[in-house]
Amino acid sequence: MERLNRKETNIILHSEEVSKYPELLIFMGQFRDKGIKKNDISSADEKSKEYISEFGGAILNNARHEYNFTNEVKSDRDDYQCQLCNQKNLKSLYLIENMKNESKFWVGSSCIKEFGFEKKTTDLVNVALEMKFNKEFPQYNKLLNIERHPIVIPNTLISRLKKTQELLKQGKKEFIKSKGKNMENCLINESKIENIKKEIQEYVEKNINNDWVVNTEVIEWYELLDKKTKLKRSIGKIIARLKEDGHFKSDELHPITEKNHRFKIREKFRRLSNSNEYNFILDDSNNMYVRSKVKRIVFDIDETALYALYADKIYSNEKFEIESELLKIIEINKSIDNLEKFFKECKGAYHIESFIVSDNKLFVDADENYLYELDLKKTLSVMKSTNSIISFRNSNKTSKKFKKDKFNDYVDSLNTYRSRIIINKQKGIKYGKA
Repeated sequence: MERLNRKETNIILHSEEVSKYPELLIFMGQFRDKGIKKNDISSADEKSKEYISEFGGAILNNARHEYNFTNEVKSDRDDYQCQLCNQKNLKSLYLIENMKNESKFWVGSSCIKEFGFEKKTTDLVNVALEMKFNKEFPQYNKLLNIERHPIVIPNTLISRLKKTQELLKQGKKEFIKSKGKNMENCLINESKIENIKKEIQEYVEKNINNDWVVNTEVIEWYELLDKKTKLKRSIGKIIARLKEDGHFKSDELHPITEKNHRFKIREKFRRLSNSNEYNFILDDSNNMYVRSKVKRIVFDIDETALYALYADKIYSNEKFEIESELLKIIEINKSIDNLEKFFKECKGAYHIESFIVSDNKLFVDADENYLYELDLKKTLSVMKSTNSIISFRNSNKTSKKFKKDKFNDYVDSLNTYRSRIIINKQKGIKYGKA
């Protein structure tokens, strides 16, 4: 900005926004109730000059947003003066108030538009009628408010409320247009809105403890998701239906990953499910894993797939046994300790020479002279159900196979091979001293 007029200067000086910039506050304080000219800015300290020249528009805009129209009007004279711009001989003044520091200004109709309050011309001209309406309907603004509730209100109720609120707004316009003669419609719609809001409150009280009522935070979570994400695109229709009805269906439980909803599903699953083979555990970061009861092997699990698998059971709140389908959605956790334990206890463990997680490699003894190099991830995917390395090794015809003395050369030249996790030492392989 190259200059600030008296009005703009006053708006900034009486805001909390300017307190963020101490140098600017001191500089502008010299021009209280004045404008700041281009030459004044040129002679300012460097920081103040930068604030005004580069960021003046943003600072002014932020300051404007601190103000609210109080709905107070003065209109019984024709010689008022605006406290922001000093314009004289005004017939009406409007009181604005800074919501952060309670600074107040009586301003004219031009200056009130500075703050974006968008008052209609008829409202500005008919100040007395506006005040009369506010006196007759002191709850007008409250009636137009749609309160936030902890659960989603079905769209049938919200639509009725919004439609009736629009009728009340129209009734106010008719009241002004008719010079205060038409009040009946406003009274009717006021009563309707109060009744609908009562219905909404009764709905909340009745459903707040319902397991499958939709929490408002689910909708808010969805609205904040990036539009480009696959998740947002995939659940759009579900969210639209939830807004309409306010209750989940069983097949809608698992796709929603909002943290509190997911926590509720998780706790229900853990309480209702039972397994002779597995336990479901949480780590310090609240991530869920599966652990075999006998061998204590840990598995990673896709929670969304898990809850999809048992959605009907969770929804009906009935206890159930974990079935064999669980193997389809779990994978052996690839932490070093867990893999060591798994490989040492599997069938044919003596064939396993070593593994490298970072390179996705598993080395298995083929015969006296050769080693197999297997794909670690692929091997684990098969072994989680068979628990045997022998059948996988024998059936995997595409495995890389090389002489053990050649493997010794790899070990000498590659750091990752030297740092591999040894399960069983194999004849023909060089090993360093323990």
